[in-house]
Amino acid sequence: MQKGKAWIKFAAYMDQITGAAYLAMFLVQAGYRFLMTTEFPVDELAVLEEGTAAHLFISLFLTEPQWILLAIVFLRYAFSREYDWKRYAAALIAGICAFIIYFRNGEASILVYVLLVLGAKEIPFRKMIRMYFCLCVSILIVTVAASQLGLVDNHVWDVTYRNIRIAFGFDYPTDFASHILFLCFCWWYLRGKKLTYAEALLTAGLGVFVYVFCEARFSTAMLLLLGGVMGYCRFKEKKNAGYRPHPVCVGLLEAVPVLCAVFIHVISILYDSGNRFLSWLDNLLSQRLALAKRAIDIYGFNLWGSDIPMIGNGSKSAAPEKYFYIDSSYLQFSLLYGVVFLGLVLILFWLAGEKIRKKQEWILMWILALAAVHGLFEQHLLELAFFPFLLLIFADLGGKKRKQKEAEETDGKEK
Repeated sequence: MQKGKAWIKFAAYMDQITGAAYLAMFLVQAGYRFLMTTEFPVDELAVLEEGTAAHLFISLFLTEPQWILLAIVFLRYAFSREYDWKRYAAALIAGICAFIIYFRNGEASILVYVLLVLGAKEIPFRKMIRMYFCLCVSILIVTVAASQLGLVDNHVWDVTYRNIRIAFGFDYPTDFASHILFLCFCWWYLRGKKLTYAEALLTAGLGVFVYVFCEARFSTAMLLLLGGVMGYCRFKEKKNAGYRPHPVCVGLLEAVPVLCAVFIHVISILYDSGNRFLSWLDNLLSQRLALAKRAIDIYGFNLWGSDIPMIGNGSKSAAPEKYFYIDSSYLQFSLLYGVVFLGLVLILFWLAGEKIRKKQEWILMWILALAAVHGLFEQHLLELAFFPFLLLIFADLGGKKRKQKEAEETDGKEK
């Protein structure tokens, strides 16, 4: 009995230690990867002289943190107070797939994201998003201020027949616009049912802002849509406290990632410049369909992806002579990392949707669905600098306690 109690205490202690270590690594990685999308010279840290203590520290905690994260994940599962073998099996399969992709492609960011998903086990998700939001908003404000003060480059694109596009200290205007969108997701989740119509209107106003100054058309449309959805949910909640979407609506929202993945693959495979509608849509999407079609024709689909050299605008104020970039998250998953990985990502979304359905966290369901739509023509769906919400799969949503607290607050107001 004494040994059993001692083990329980030790396991609880290790759970706290590894939880704190996980949150620290989560914040460090979120901040580092967010900064990597700015014009601050963060990438120069990776080329410090090898063999030095600074180089070792930066490798372990910034550029190659997967080994520390792997140790944290192992310890979190080893000293877990609850043993759910189904989740353990899912975690093992996801980890193996991520390591295969890492050893084949040498891309650490995907592996880091998957390990963070697995390591979030029993970590309060709301706390994670609150910390993430505060950190990333602070970096965004500093970056914009630095760009206006001349402390970092503020690239401006003067494109024929389009507005002047300003990057505000980020690598590209679409990155800045996407950050605005995803941080609005975070704000909505944190505000929950307390969100006001004014905040929904402000979100739509941000869409107008990024169109006028960045002309990020797809992010503009998503911000306008997000503002509308926020207002709709606010209206339904005010009209009927404890609003629950219709089961058909919930099912459709949960299916959005799969529907988007199927849609973008089908329309890219069938793209033909001779088709008037597809040609018009391709022009509207800045030749994204034509580039995707070319990549499919040249490289095709493989189980574990292909080495596709992509040339984007990067931090240049003029387009390169040979631009070749796949913007869609789903097409990047299938072409660069393989159809196996695309299937894994869709399974992760399904697991997240099932957990949200059980917890009745309908705002999170909307956020995942809208992010999945954004992934049709933007590549940020599995980037920690933009979208941390898949970490909820193993995290603690704490739905029951919060719902009870909200119910008590509502009862108190009515009295």
